[in-house]
Amino acid sequence: MRIAAKLAATGLIASTRGRSGGLALGKEAHSITVEEIVRAIEPDFALVPCLQEPSKQNCSIEPACLLKGALSAALSAFFAELRAATLADLTASNQVSLAVIFRLNDPAHPIKFRARERSSIKRLAQVGGAR
Repeated sequence: MRIAAKLAATGLIASTRGRSGGLALGKEAHSITVEEIVRAIEPDFALVPCLQEPSKQNCSIEPACLLKGALSAALSAFFAELRAATLADLTASNQVSLAVIFRLNDPAHPIKFRARERSSIKRLAQVGGAR
């Protein structure tokens, strides 16, 4: 629920309370980047103190250290890759495979959901373009 709250706070998902409430995508899957999701869930990627906000920096060797530049470049490349991938990219072409892996269409292994969970999953499937 903590992750859902973080995603809802950024508008990536919409949360509805009540008997028929649940979670749904807050916008179209093709407009949600993986970077947005990762940054919403984990806002601090300061691997070392010198990458933190300027007010939190406290490094005596920073003027001579080359690690900050290397880590900054690596983080930039990491986020560039995540920015290039959308939620739709990660789910559109592998829905059949995921259904097999999770046995979604296997009558011998039915997935049991409470009524509220069923309606939430149905809404997520509709909004995300799942079939």
